[in-house]
Amino acid sequence: MLSTTIAVLLTFVIYLGIYAFNNPDREAWVGLAAETNDRTLFRAHAELDASKAIQVVNIHSRFTAWFFWGFINWFAPLFIVTCAVLTCSINQFCGLVTISALSLASACSATAWFIVGAIWRFNKDGQ
Repeated sequence: MLSTTIAVLLTFVIYLGIYAFNNPDREAWVGLAAETNDRTLFRAHAELDASKAIQVVNIHSRFTAWFFWGFINWFAPLFIVTCAVLTCSINQFCGLVTISALSLASACSATAWFIVGAIWRFNKDGQ
């Protein structure tokens, strides 16, 4: 069971890394077409310029930033453990405060990452 859990977690981290640093998806933009005032997906920058769309969102860069944020979140516990070892070796109370603050920040970041991802994916631009 433990090996399956580790395999799933490693697969997820590799997936986040691939989509954060070498996203295989093509560039895409969403904007309001000037003629029809409808949301349109533009697969090339030339299409975007030709349509003179307004309220343009670069969907590719938005999701790449989200994957990068998730990738960094997975490595936050390693940073927290390193800080814990260093600060607890100097002063135990400062170490406990540091660990608590960094753990809280990491948990808040992971929660915000999940919520922002759901909002970006299921709003009109992400569909």
